Amino acid sequence: MPYETPNLIILLFSLTAPSFAQIIYTASAVIPFDSSLLEIYSGTAPTTLSPSSFTFIEDRNGNPNSAVQLNAILDYGNPAFSKMDSSDFTIAFWFRKDGSLWAEKSILQKKNVDMTDPNNVIYEQYGIFYNDWVGHSAQIRFKPSNDSAEVSSALGLIEDSVWRHFAIVFDRSDSMHAYLDGQLYQSKYIGNTVQYEANIDGATLEVGNGNISLDDIYLFKYALDASEIEELFNSESASITIPYCPSYYEFGIYPNPSTTGVFNITFQNEFDESVQIQVYDMLGKEVGIVRSQNHPNIIEFRLGDPAAGNYQLHIESDEYRIVEMILVN
Repeated sequence: MPYETPNLIILLFSLTAPSFAQIIYTASAVIPFDSSLLEIYSGTAPTTLSPSSFTFIEDRNGNPNSAVQLNAILDYGNPAFSKMDSSDFTIAFWFRKDGSLWAEKSILQKKNVDMTDPNNVIYEQYGIFYNDWVGHSAQIRFKPSNDSAEVSSALGLIEDSVWRHFAIVFDRSDSMHAYLDGQLYQSKYIGNTVQYEANIDGATLEVGNGNISLDDIYLFKYALDASEIEELFNSESASITIPYCPSYYEFGIYPNPSTTGVFNITFQNEFDESVQIQVYDMLGKEVGIVRSQNHPNIIEFRLGDPAAGNYQLHIESDEYRIVEMILVN
């Protein structure tokens, strides 16, 4: 039963399968390219950029300024959302090849190369690139450490001027699954790499290249299943336009971690607007929701008999969207 306080309703429940909205809100990073190059949750932008290196274009559904066409690599540095650690990981995005790419060109990857070696030996890498010289295909590589073996896969011939949906699922105890247009294309065993972190700290996150268009990049720090990949493929274009929390909405969470599943969110200011707080476990299930009509300074919510572990806290109003990690121990 809902627990009610003045202007505050707390509902606690579990869902057997997340909806599309829940899937995208469990992403650790989203770059929708809706007239912006920002990663929306952290506000991370490419480190070096010139106006001639990109153009906002129509997306696959004809929405204006909702995808990006690139003339150069977007370098997002080494943000936390790009660090795989030793956990499962999923990368999903829309890709269009706009002309010849000749030699190996980055689509989305982190790659640490020994530049002193004449053969440019790869120390560590994860991600996907395209090569017109070798098979006219998108190639996936995963080498989490200099001490680990490299696992590679291919997504076959990719024609020009057609939007295709790529997804790579790294199930660290099992396999690397490559999906093309929502369907499983190939799987390669990577269970022998589970002990290695894949942060690739010696490299930056490279997104795109010349003659490449991209849209709706999602990074998840867990392994999506086949039905979730298909749902991403069948979804409408992402339109998440609220980038991150402005300083006026500064807030804190305590206790964090919590031993009881009770958390308090304290806001620096009080606002005449509604706010919604949702909590998801790391499998994407919604386990709690709080709705408040007047955005008080302090909001308390309780998770009913929660299992120990990490949860994602999503706070949203008309002016901002925030994602934070909370811990129950």
